[in-house]
Amino acid sequence: MREPLMQHLPLFIPNTLQRVREDTELQKLAAKMAHHAPGSPPLGEHVERTDFPSVSEASFYTCYSHEVSPATRARHADRNSYDRDDLPRHNDAHMHPWSYIQKGIGLKELVLRMKMINCMTSVVMPIPTSIIPLQGDKAYKHYELMKIPGGLHHCGPRYYLPAEFNHRGVTLTPEILACAVSAATLSLDTEVDDHTADEFKQLEPDEQNVLDPMITGLHLGSTRADFALFKKLARNPGVFTGGGELTFNKELVEHMFERDGQASLHPVPYIARHNGGDTNIEPAKQLMAAFGVAGMPVCLHCDIDDWIPDKDGNPKNLAAFSAFIGDTKVRDTKIIWAHAGGLGRFVKQSKGHLNALEDMLALHPNLVLDIAWSEVARQLTGVDLPINEARLRVSQWTEFLEKHSSRIMFGSDSLAPKSNQHWSQTLIAYKDLLRGLSAEARLNVLEKSYETHIKGARDAVRKFENHVLPFMRDKLCDFSTLRLDIPAIRIFRDALYSRMKSTEVCTTRTFDHHEISQANERLELRQMLGKKILENASKGRRIEELEALLEAQRGGASGSQRGRSSVSTPKKPNSKPWY
Repeated sequence: MREPLMQHLPLFIPNTLQRVREDTELQKLAAKMAHHAPGSPPLGEHVERTDFPSVSEASFYTCYSHEVSPATRARHADRNSYDRDDLPRHNDAHMHPWSYIQKGIGLKELVLRMKMINCMTSVVMPIPTSIIPLQGDKAYKHYELMKIPGGLHHCGPRYYLPAEFNHRGVTLTPEILACAVSAATLSLDTEVDDHTADEFKQLEPDEQNVLDPMITGLHLGSTRADFALFKKLARNPGVFTGGGELTFNKELVEHMFERDGQASLHPVPYIARHNGGDTNIEPAKQLMAAFGVAGMPVCLHCDIDDWIPDKDGNPKNLAAFSAFIGDTKVRDTKIIWAHAGGLGRFVKQSKGHLNALEDMLALHPNLVLDIAWSEVARQLTGVDLPINEARLRVSQWTEFLEKHSSRIMFGSDSLAPKSNQHWSQTLIAYKDLLRGLSAEARLNVLEKSYETHIKGARDAVRKFENHVLPFMRDKLCDFSTLRLDIPAIRIFRDALYSRMKSTEVCTTRTFDHHEISQANERLELRQMLGKKILENASKGRRIEELEALLEAQRGGASGSQRGRSSVSTPKKPNSKPWY
């Protein structure tokens, strides 16, 4: 690149020039930006500084609103990555495209990168807990935001901890916890789901078919969380498959949500203080019931134990979590317990962990597990254990996975991965463990369990959106409706479905403006006549008339909807032996 060109690029400041000269792709990008329209507004005010700690921070403060195509981003992410043929076909049951400040991968880019790493289908789980620094205005003016836990541009390896405490093997202490809580707080971002839907609707049908967006922007302690769920479905029909990852009790996170009213498995002093504290768990049960009646699986993060384990060895959260998912409101909802049953960076596997999981799976038919997160993979494969203990750990998990493979799913738990190598590191970490499974069990963990428990829910959710949700729309905004009667909705749903033909499924994922207009007219007519039937007809005739009404409306609507195939892509034989 000629030096004169560089002189006209406000994007690049002096300490990044050498990198541009050495990177041909960046040279091409720079050449493209050199010819941008004179009036192109920057995303932020350009700052002439040469003392940025890193190139990434410099680029953040000097970037302009010039598009870089998803294909270009995907090619950059695939550099120095694993060969596609070295990675098994798999589905990703636990993936976060965006970071704690909603920065990361666009869904177009995500789909392209999935092909590069042999990922057939993936969930889309936006992180709803946005990190907010507590550093004050002075730090803001002096660009100290980059030094907060998690980083401003990308979460990176810092997790929620300040940099001085962030290294492998660190033991969480009350002092470190206090430091983390004083450095930053977490705020629930309820807009993340609309952002997911907006991006999803711009995809082509074949691109949509490989993604399962999940709803995450819900407050588990809110008495209106169930209303919020159904409103999100009503605003974005044909988009979402399930919910989660939603977080109950989690080491640092629950403390960084201090006084936010979040649901907890155990009484906390700042809820109902006059009564000595309370759990605020009932709204979460109601929300789980709402997910269940819509046919949506829910991924929950709940640590099995506290970050300071009890001396008696009993996991602090196990009994309470078991009671929660076995509650009458929750037991009809598919629950995906994340991270191999609540393990994590500061929550280690105990000697009785696998026995506890055996009991949980036997007790709760609605429970399945994922084995997501590279930190969890280290525990399951015994990387940090002495060799004899590591072999025993792998042997035990191999036996457990073999026995329950139909209820266990692989997930990467990758967070806004900058490279495909980073995205694939959890899969690579499980290489030896997967090799020890039978072909059937390995296929279940990598593909079939996802197709059963997540992808298999698509038709049920679409059916609910098209045939049940329209009758609820007025209740979602009615002042007199203080609480939704989920059991009554379930009875109505089942009665309605029993009168429908068994072959009737709705797989629509996208609508154009004309179809949306037609749908609104049909919904208004359906609501008006439905109320008339309920008011004036006898109980015996209500269902018959409702059935006839719906049959007539479905006949008029069938030609205008664009379908989405639910048939899986044929599998190609793979010559690589380890998977």
